[in-house]
Amino acid sequence: MFSFKRYGLLFFILLFLTSCAFWQSFSIKEIKKLEEAKEYLNVNDKDILIIFDIDRTLLVPVDKILRIRWNPEVFEKADIQFAQELLNNFQNAMKIKYNYDSNYEHHSLSRIMMEEKYKLVEPNTATFIRNLQLKGIKIIALTSLETGRFGVIDKMGQWRYQTLKEYGIDFSHNFEFTEIVFDTLRPNFSSYPVFYKGILMTGKLNPKGNVLKTFFDVISWRPSKIYFFDDNKKCLESVSKAMQEEGIPFQGFWYKATFDVPVKLKLNREVIKLQYDYLANKNEYLTDIEAKNKLNQLDQSKIIPNQKNYSEKKLQQ
Repeated sequence: MFSFKRYGLLFFILLFLTSCAFWQSFSIKEIKKLEEAKEYLNVNDKDILIIFDIDRTLLVPVDKILRIRWNPEVFEKADIQFAQELLNNFQNAMKIKYNYDSNYEHHSLSRIMMEEKYKLVEPNTATFIRNLQLKGIKIIALTSLETGRFGVIDKMGQWRYQTLKEYGIDFSHNFEFTEIVFDTLRPNFSSYPVFYKGILMTGKLNPKGNVLKTFFDVISWRPSKIYFFDDNKKCLESVSKAMQEEGIPFQGFWYKATFDVPVKLKLNREVIKLQYDYLANKNEYLTDIEAKNKLNQLDQSKIIPNQKNYSEKKLQQ
């Protein structure tokens, strides 16, 4: 005899198990090295999509003027406060210098970004990515940075692509199109989110999840699963939520390699003061090494006259 109670219970058990399996397809795992994700990526499915954030995930600035701004957690609290106060004073000076133009900050920050040297977060980062690409897996970058013209950088997409390529990373081979402008999304200073040679750029104002969804709609393609590496947990959650809405399985990796330093980094306060001074008064960016050299030259110029005076006195005696 058919029992509604029995089969109803079985139905709800199956529904519960199916629901659990669905939600397990949207997880975020904390990792400190790319190798910790290797077992997840040991798949032969060429319809998956692997996504990397860029700043603090692929690249990190060498000079501390940017590092303390973008990765303050690795510095002493007193240095963070000092750098922030210095930055605030500098920005106030730039507002006046550029007559309160809304792009005032772009002039100096873009010069630092363009002339700054970067390094891979892990020495094997580029090799890790190339090995995945050799399997035929599609890989792109997803970054929150501005698009279009930014201060002295003519096109942020081109600059970002060339910077990554300089360090052995190239995402331009996965799709046949070179550039897409998403003019249905929110613009930032008249520049819309853009896809350029494998790099999806949100333009700061749009959540990463929304931009990724729009990207899939425009190219009429959906991956079988997404693996996303980002140092920002909120960005991972944004993409996870968007993919849940799309029904695309998602595995996020909260990548904390740049937070994992054995000893807090030290800020050379004289160096960063000189860097901001040159930016404000000469519109010129000095790297940490260049600033140290100039400080040494200033020290030498103070010492040498004193030595000369001392020698003259000895001769007179």
